[in-house]
Amino acid sequence: MNVGRTGAAFVVFLLALCVYLYGASNTFSEEALLYRSPVQDCMDVPMCSSPSLTALGHLYCTLAPTSLLSRPGYADYVYQQLRARAHHSVKGQYIIDPVLQLVKHKLRHRDHPLILHFAGDNGVGKTSLAEVISLAMALRCKSAEDCHIGDSTLELSGAAYDALTVAEFRRFVVGAVTSHLQRHPRNAVIIINELTSLHPEKVMVLLPLLGRGSYFPEHPQVSLRGAIVIITTDLGREGRTRGKNLAQMRALIESDFQDLYSKLSTSYLHTFPFLPITLDAATDIVRMGVADSRCAWSMNVTISDDAVAWMLEGAKPYLASENGRAVIKEVLAAVEPLLEQGDKVRPYIIDVDAHGHLALFSEEYTV
Repeated sequence: MNVGRTGAAFVVFLLALCVYLYGASNTFSEEALLYRSPVQDCMDVPMCSSPSLTALGHLYCTLAPTSLLSRPGYADYVYQQLRARAHHSVKGQYIIDPVLQLVKHKLRHRDHPLILHFAGDNGVGKTSLAEVISLAMALRCKSAEDCHIGDSTLELSGAAYDALTVAEFRRFVVGAVTSHLQRHPRNAVIIINELTSLHPEKVMVLLPLLGRGSYFPEHPQVSLRGAIVIITTDLGREGRTRGKNLAQMRALIESDFQDLYSKLSTSYLHTFPFLPITLDAATDIVRMGVADSRCAWSMNVTISDDAVAWMLEGAKPYLASENGRAVIKEVLAAVEPLLEQGDKVRPYIIDVDAHGHLALFSEEYTV
């Protein structure tokens, strides 16, 4: 009897707590109850994985996480996160704001299909923007060790299924997609890397997901329209887009993917050419890399213009092929050994020393 009363009391307590949580977090205009702002200028992880989460936020993420997705103001909250992440992480691309507006519309009209096609050379920001959308839509990181995508994202690679027959591919992909959408009906993101690497018969399997249907025939009860679908495609060898303007880029994409476009529902497909990385964009990428290192190491570090120029000189071989990802790797390789020399108390600046080497100085230094 006592056990029964204890169990009933616990249920009443949980119900009361849920009512309280609902009232306390009914709109994201009061998200401070759940979530403290991260360090200034540092991009935080999704809310329910964040160390900035308050005690109330932890309770909400534990007991009723998906209810956050239906709160008034959720779309505005996601859009703010998405905008901040995109402008921080993607440099030298005109397409950020148009993509953000499409995602914003999708957040308000969840049953309207949205298929984004990011096309360009290697290392120009396609994957970065896809990851930005993934993290903004998610409540948690997919991996605690490496938070590049959110828990509501499913990644598929066109190059990973060569060994499968069409029937095997269909069983695997249809099962994976529908299971994912059942787990994340309101905030699913599906990233398909290198769709053009798939055999045409396997691409046909994906057509319902790519705007040609509302569901897979095997699972008519699972709607495909709620997901944001992102396709990324490379334009062959690095540097192929060098010197091309936007109109020439669009013509190149239409030529390369004419067969693909003939299969897709173009009314839902939005293609965005990613321009080659310029010197100005590379400068921004260097500063972004230092800022990200500052956040990762929890240090107060800036970088001088001379040090940026020094890093760009070392990255010139990668600029020839417009590869921004390689520039970031060069920045991290140069900066992280320097940060090991400092501490989390004093402010520092990365500059070029009297011998022409990159060095870490306290801000009171004189070269």
